[in-house]
Order: sequence, then structure tokens, then C-alpha cells
Amino acid sequence: MKLRYTAHNGGNRVVLRGINEKNDSIYVVLDRINRHYALSESTLQAGTY
Repeated sequence: MKLRYTAHNGGNRVVLRGINEKNDSIYVVLDRINRHYALSESTLQAGTY
């Protein structure tokens, strides 16, 4: 599989284009969604315990 990508809007939209093993075309659009999770962000810092 050979893919190349292009990032738009500061990385909020990524477009993948290419071909797979059977030489079929592939076109994928990934959009970032900002989600608000029910849990609050952790106060632990990696490596500082």
C-alpha cells in the first residue's frame, strides 16, 4: 500500500490518497472532532511522582 497525506487547517483535516495492494484507489478524509469528556484531565505529570 502506498499512501501520501496532506494536512489542512493546522492538522484538523488530513487527506490520505494512494493505492492498495490490488491497485485500487484509496481516498480518505479524517476530520478532528473536539470532544468534551466526562472525566477531568489528570493532575499527574509523567516522571514527577
